[in-house]
Formats: sequence, structure tokens, C-alpha cells
Amino acid sequence: MSRELEKHSCRIVSGRPTSRRPRARSVIADRGGVAATELALLAPTVMFLLMGIFDVGQMTFTAMQVRAAAHAGAQYVYANPQACTTSGITSAVTSATPGITVSASPAPACGVTACVTNNVIVATSGTTCPSGDPPGTYAQISAKATFTPVAPWSTLVLPTTITASSEIRYQ
Repeated sequence: MSRELEKHSCRIVSGRPTSRRPRARSVIADRGGVAATELALLAPTVMFLLMGIFDVGQMTFTAMQVRAAAHAGAQYVYANPQACTTSGITSAVTSATPGITVSASPAPACGVTACVTNNVIVATSGTTCPSGDPPGTYAQISAKATFTPVAPWSTLVLPTTITASSEIRYQ
């Protein structure tokens, strides 16, 4: 019988009797740990968003570097029109961007005789273009780099190979 009394005994707090058992209302009204629960639920979502933002930024940076490498190959041809060689252009492309590995792929082409028709460079073997002008001599430079995202799921939406090309008329 003493155990039964002990289970249902009351104590006096601030002049009011209270039960030792927590009531359902007090458990529901208790707000302790709500912030920790919210953090536990939102932290993974926020981390995935931040990793995605980081990957997009890294991909954009890589694309800028690849474009700069292709333009460096075009600058090499502009500065050395008589020495337009595949090895010289490849060297200019690969050494243009420190920090990432860029390749000149496909191999650069020098001495392409072409005309510009409707803002497109079209190879020709003739002596005149449709516009009546003589054809020019062009170099075509391509650059390529591999992008590796931090988040493995980013490969579903982001490209893994970044490419850029540049053409320049040098004669």
C-alpha cells in the first residue's frame, strides 16, 4: 500500500499541490530542444545547397580558365603569325592557366583557308569568297579541361568536361 501512496503522492509547490508524474499538457508545452531539432532537420538540406552552390562556382571558374586558355592560344598565333605551329599553340594553351590542367584538344589547326559567311567561318578551296573578298588564313584553337564536382550528385546536372574554342584570322 505504501508504494501505491508513493506513486500518487503530491507535493506542494508555491502553495499548490502538484503531481510527480508529468502531465501531457506540460510535455507538449515544453519548448526545450526545439532549436536543436530544427537544426538537425535543416542542417543537411543547407549543406547540400551550399555544396551545390560551391560546385556551380567551381564549374564557372573552370569554364573561365578554359576560355582563357583558348584565347591564349589565339594570342600566340596573333603574336607569331609566321611561326603558327601546333606545338607552339599547344604550349600556349596548356601553360596559360595555373591551377587546372587544360589540354589543347582536338589539336590546333593552322593555315585553314576560309571565308566568313553569315558570321560563320567556312573552309574553302577557292580564290574568292561569296562576298567577293579573298579568303583568309585562320587558326582554330580548342581547349578542354575535366571538372570534378565536390558533391557526387552534381554530375547529374553539371558537365564534367568543359570545352572552349577560339578562331583567329592571321593573314
